[in-house]
Amino acid sequence: MSAEIFFKYGNIFCVGAEPQKKYKKIIRSIIKVNSNLIKKIKRLNKKNKIIGAIQVRNIPHYGHEIIIKKLLKNCDIVFINPVIGPKKKGDVRPLVLNKVFNFLINNYYNKRVIYSPVIANMFYAGPREAIHHSLIRQQLGFSKFIVGRDHAGSNSVYKPLDSINLLSLYKSKLKIKVIRHQGSYYCIKCKKTVIKGDCDHSKKNYNYLKSISGTEFREYLKKKKIFKFARPKLQKYIY
Repeated sequence: MSAEIFFKYGNIFCVGAEPQKKYKKIIRSIIKVNSNLIKKIKRLNKKNKIIGAIQVRNIPHYGHEIIIKKLLKNCDIVFINPVIGPKKKGDVRPLVLNKVFNFLINNYYNKRVIYSPVIANMFYAGPREAIHHSLIRQQLGFSKFIVGRDHAGSNSVYKPLDSINLLSLYKSKLKIKVIRHQGSYYCIKCKKTVIKGDCDHSKKNYNYLKSISGTEFREYLKKKKIFKFARPKLQKYIY
C-alpha cells in the first residue's frame, strides 16, 4: 500500500488481512512455541512458584552460570528464555543454544532450570530493548527477570550500564520484578567467578576483577581449545 493511502485511511485497510500462504506454516509454528511457553508458566504459577527468566545469546561460560545461580536464589524455577528470531551475523544459532543449555541443565541443574525460548525479534537496542524484554516476560507471566551489563547491546553502541540505569528509572512502572546487576567477572582474590559488587574484594577494588570475554570464548571454541572460564565438559560436548 502507498504512503498516501495509509495517511488518508490510517491502518483500517489492514483489518481482516491474511498472510500469504507460504508464511502460514511459519506463523503457526511461532504461535505453537510461544503458546506452549505460556502454558508451562501458567502451570507453575498455579503451583505458586516464583518463576524467573534470563535472556541469553551466547554459549554459557562461568559468567553466565553465576548469573543463573543469582536468579535461582530469588526464584523456585529459572527459565533460560532466549529471544529466538532474526539475529545479526555471528550470534549463536538457536539449535546450538538448545543443545548446550540442555546439556548444562541435565548434568548440573536438575529440574530447577528449564530451557524454553520465546520467538520474537531482536533489535539490539540496548537499554530500550531491556525495557522491551522485561515487558515481554511480564506478559508471558514470569515473576522475575534479570538484566545486567550491556543487555541486548551491539558493537559498543551503548555504555555497559545503560540498560540497568534506565530500568532503575522505570521499575515502578513494571509489574514484573527486574533484578539488576553489573555483570560477572573473575575475582583474582576469590579465585572464582563473581557478580560485580557481590564479593568483598570487588566492593573495595574493581582492579581485582577480570572480565570474561565472550569474544575470546568464541575464538577458543573455533580453535577447539579449552577456555578456562567455562566448563571443560560442556566444551568437549560441543566439540
